[in-house]
Amino acid sequence: MNLPGVRSWLRRRELKVLVYHMGKVGSTSIFESLVSAGIPNINHMNRMNPNNIELVRQEHRERGLPVPEGDEEGLRVYNDIRSIPYRIQCISPVRDPIRRNLSAFFFSYERFTGERYEQDRIDIDRLLQCFLTTYSHDVPLTWFDTEIKQVLGVDVYGCPFPKKIGVGTVSRRNCRVLLIKCELHDAEKESAIKEFLGLPSFSLRNENVGRDKVYAETYKQFLQTIKLPDSYLDRMCNSKYARHFYTDEEITGMRERWKCI
Repeated sequence: MNLPGVRSWLRRRELKVLVYHMGKVGSTSIFESLVSAGIPNINHMNRMNPNNIELVRQEHRERGLPVPEGDEEGLRVYNDIRSIPYRIQCISPVRDPIRRNLSAFFFSYERFTGERYEQDRIDIDRLLQCFLTTYSHDVPLTWFDTEIKQVLGVDVYGCPFPKKIGVGTVSRRNCRVLLIKCELHDAEKESAIKEFLGLPSFSLRNENVGRDKVYAETYKQFLQTIKLPDSYLDRMCNSKYARHFYTDEEITGMRERWKCI
């Protein structure tokens, strides 16, 4: 169903909308809602940088893990935006790096554990060790530099981010990037996206929600049970990423939530 006024977008063929993200930051809801709104020329991916795609594939091979699927779309869009001088409107959500990593780990449970999900066989302590030793924890810490900066030429760390508001934009030449905290209420996200894209109205519908997954109860138990070592909390909480997007109070909350007593 097209929103009123969206037909004007159909004449803006030189404009491309990207929902370009690090994964597990609420991007599917944004993308599907924009598609439902009738926005044309829109793509959804978490990697476009050919060098990064190959690096991720190689890391998975070395760990004996299946190679991630879906990067073909990113490579196709990468070649597309280099052959056509689009004006790019990019939406890239951010999320607390610890919760983001935990969510991404569970989303790819079978890939990282090598086992089919069976709730009655889950060992929480073993899962924690698997998370700490097999997951690529630096993804949120490096993603903006390896993807947005290298592909779109936009340095999100080059401009201050309004941490308390949770929404900011960064621009360079033909590209504008909307940075929006995953933790905001839907109404705040809707308002930011509507203004960024110049839509007459916009509403989010929730898609790909963790609580609806087959592993939902185990994931809930895992989050309620685990505590993370100080070395891990230091790595996440002291990162450039966390310090750029989150207030001192929010970072303290991250640390307190997961620290060992």
